[in-house]
Amino acid sequence: MLSDLVDRLTHLQFTDTQLGLFLGFVSLVLALSIWRRSRRDDVHLVPGPSGGHWLWGHEREIFLHSAGQKFSEWFNTYGQVVRYKGAFFHPDLLVVADPRFIHHMLTENPYNYVKSPVFRPLVERLLGHGLVWAEGEEHKQQRKVLNPAFSPANVRGMAPSVFESTAKLHSSLEQAIHKNGGEIQTNVMKWTASATLDIIGKVGFNHDFDQGKSQDAKDIQKAWTDQVNAGMNVAAFYAQIFLRTFPFILSIPVEAIQKQGDIKVVIDGLAKRFVSEKGELIESEKGEKAKNLLGLMMAANADGAGKMSTQQMIDHICTFVVVGHETTAGSLNMTLLELSRHPDKQQRLREEIIALGRVPTYEDLTTPDKLPYLDAVVKEGLRVHPPGAYMDRVAVKDDVVPLAHPITTPSGEVLTSLKVKAGQVIQIPNISINRVDAVWKDGCAFRPERWIEAGGLPPRAEMQGGWSNIMSFSEGPRLCIGYRLALLEYKCLLSMLVRNFVFHDTKVTIEAKFSATMQPRVVGREEEGAQLPLRITLVED
Repeated sequence: MLSDLVDRLTHLQFTDTQLGLFLGFVSLVLALSIWRRSRRDDVHLVPGPSGGHWLWGHEREIFLHSAGQKFSEWFNTYGQVVRYKGAFFHPDLLVVADPRFIHHMLTENPYNYVKSPVFRPLVERLLGHGLVWAEGEEHKQQRKVLNPAFSPANVRGMAPSVFESTAKLHSSLEQAIHKNGGEIQTNVMKWTASATLDIIGKVGFNHDFDQGKSQDAKDIQKAWTDQVNAGMNVAAFYAQIFLRTFPFILSIPVEAIQKQGDIKVVIDGLAKRFVSEKGELIESEKGEKAKNLLGLMMAANADGAGKMSTQQMIDHICTFVVVGHETTAGSLNMTLLELSRHPDKQQRLREEIIALGRVPTYEDLTTPDKLPYLDAVVKEGLRVHPPGAYMDRVAVKDDVVPLAHPITTPSGEVLTSLKVKAGQVIQIPNISINRVDAVWKDGCAFRPERWIEAGGLPPRAEMQGGWSNIMSFSEGPRLCIGYRLALLEYKCLLSMLVRNFVFHDTKVTIEAKFSATMQPRVVGREEEGAQLPLRITLVED
């Protein structure tokens, strides 16, 4: 009977009304169960928006708005811990910006708060059983093996590859502008993604993606683009909610779900060129070529206890490629958009780089005092436009979570901590946390000067515990393992681009959507998918 039901679901398309009728009875049963549960914790005392759709709660509203928009509104209205209504009568969800709450979850008790049952299967299809997927002891072991590969010394050794790929982007973009009569209007995402893919190919496993021209690069970029565009479609929202309620539908051929696996198939095929079935580098990759992330990872794996399997190492390659190139490119793109809209800030950055009198070196890029405004622009770009806009966690067991900002209940009671039950879903929207007006005053404004002017930053106690006290790389044991490499790429590419090119706003309205990572999309041209059109000219010496 179940197989017949799955077969029927596979061939049906539902309107909102039909979905409501089909699932109404199941939802009602769930609602009764949830109502009984809700009185055993403090979640029902947390303030939040009223109303919400009878079936979709507030979740569809969140999806249909720009990334982080609703959460930012709620933080500014209700405070830094907010409760909202889940879809399909799912128990109320919490969304948090409170720094003490977040520190408790991510740093003090990271393995008591795990990724949701919705997120992990999708990560598995996208990246396999790598670092992003792993939990508990498995995550600790993987992190132990991988940490040395991203040490400051090893990242310094990757700098020549970063500089080489940056120079290639400079040459290609300059040629395109000359060929087009002195300016181009282009989707800047294609240029930055090709450059960051080139970098991760070289530093990851000494592979040349030829500035996006190789067949490998084309296959990866097509699979990624298809997945991203499918994830921005409203069908992706329905698929995610159905998956949470009915996990068996992971096998149903819904595009937004199945696209998750396409890119992994492509990268797995590539990875198997470098790793033998025995989990060793193939002969042609040994020697000097082994001084890359893959070689360093495999050397560390061979020396330590609890070795990873060959497939796990292949999964790490997949993680390096997807996470290593798309996240950096995503924040860089949005920073270029901000600079195009603030030509005075763009010119100030350009003048600082020109005044250096040379192409920035590794030391220039990694010493904040050498290029302070570049450092400020990068920090502000990552604050306002973090590549990973959302995280969520599920409590493994009952807990009492401390609060930096007490909550006053409707009865007047003041809560300095919050009782949560096992199974509670807690969302951590990095993009909204980084923009809370109560902390930053003008949280959504792109203003790099705040990082270098006296009194420009909030009090330390109001900020988060991650890199530069913002949430862009998370915090605790799951702080982004490759953040040093990401910052080097970001600064190197941005300094070259602004030194040599002028970026102009095309006056289209851009909205940010979250689909695996942050994606820009032109309002009114949603069917064209993720894109960021900018006009680019040469700097006049």
